[in-house]
Amino acid sequence: MRICHTADLHLTRGPRLEDQADTLGKMVTEMIAAKADLALIVGDIFGHTVPYLSHPDERNVLFDAVTRLAEHMPVFLVAGNHDEAKDLAGLRFLQTRWSITVCDRPDSYGIVTPSGIVNVHGLPYPSKRFLLAGENAPRTLAEAHLAACEVMGGLLAALAFKLRRARKARPDEPHILAAHIAVCGAQTAGGEVMSGKEIEVSRSALDTLPVDYGALGHIHLRQEVAERAWYSGSPTRTDFSETDPKAWNLVEIGPGAGVPMHADQTVYHADGARQYTLVTPTWNPCRELRTLDYRWAADADSNEPRWVTRPTDAALLACDGAEVRMRLVVSEAWVGGCPWDDEIARVSALAVRVQVGRVVEPILRVRSPEVAAAVSPAEKMIAYWSGLATPPSPAEQESALACLEEVGT
Repeated sequence: MRICHTADLHLTRGPRLEDQADTLGKMVTEMIAAKADLALIVGDIFGHTVPYLSHPDERNVLFDAVTRLAEHMPVFLVAGNHDEAKDLAGLRFLQTRWSITVCDRPDSYGIVTPSGIVNVHGLPYPSKRFLLAGENAPRTLAEAHLAACEVMGGLLAALAFKLRRARKARPDEPHILAAHIAVCGAQTAGGEVMSGKEIEVSRSALDTLPVDYGALGHIHLRQEVAERAWYSGSPTRTDFSETDPKAWNLVEIGPGAGVPMHADQTVYHADGARQYTLVTPTWNPCRELRTLDYRWAADADSNEPRWVTRPTDAALLACDGAEVRMRLVVSEAWVGGCPWDDEIARVSALAVRVQVGRVVEPILRVRSPEVAAAVSPAEKMIAYWSGLATPPSPAEQESALACLEEVGT
């Protein structure tokens, strides 16, 4: 049996939606070409904010991809912390050859696939509101977090018991965990929106679950976090801090030894060599997000401004076809002569999209001797105005002095 695992699509209306749709379309084509039996999309399907209500443009991208997949294999979707159940509800009305299952509550499903039945145990994002529903006892934030973690631990323990019984009753059917959760010790890619104190699951808790594969979502960096449990990572880059390669996992479960063919593959064995799980990444050629830093400042010797920090020619060439963030730091004294527009034009000729940011460092102004010599606040204000290139008008000065006197009394 072959299973496709992806997560954290974060379909978001805007300039990146076209890129996301293109990557998702290529993923679907590859999943179909792999003759997979099941597609898993494990949470954070829409948006970047929490909470998030999807837009029709975003749902159109998702529905098109799911419809294509469901003509060849069942599709199983799990709600993440960015997803509203009503945004996914429309998937249930699509008319497709194979089933589309939306999991917005912890539950187990027997999914009929082209290669037989696979048991998928869905676990949406475990919010405190859901885990502590029905409890009226007043709690502090720390107490609520501890109580939610205890409920989560009990939920996983119950699932482990259920799995052991199911494996004895139906030993030939594979069991898959599909969970949108945070695992202790997992490394982040940088673009994740983590909400407050996360309810984290330990590696040991996942290791107690007798599943053939754990398909996880919530963390954007592809990694193994427990025996047979993987974050597939996000299929596209969602933030400029995400520089890691993006992929989805192709998982093969079957009898025999299961020998990996290249270094990217990971194989697990159960019951000696009678059964194996083979995990293979399929890398996505998605849009690069690059950051270019600039600094325009005066030379210490000649007091002439120049580029102190500027990307190399190689760094600029790497921006060809990328989305680029340009960040400039410039002293207030040299803003006027900074050739910033020229740099923006150079990058814009290569990049698909450019975001421009500028930080102007104020000149450090030392208090004048006249202000220091003045005694009263009013005298200090008058001395300050006299040192300005463009002082306030007499009427403005009179009004300010009147306000100062009022404050003083």
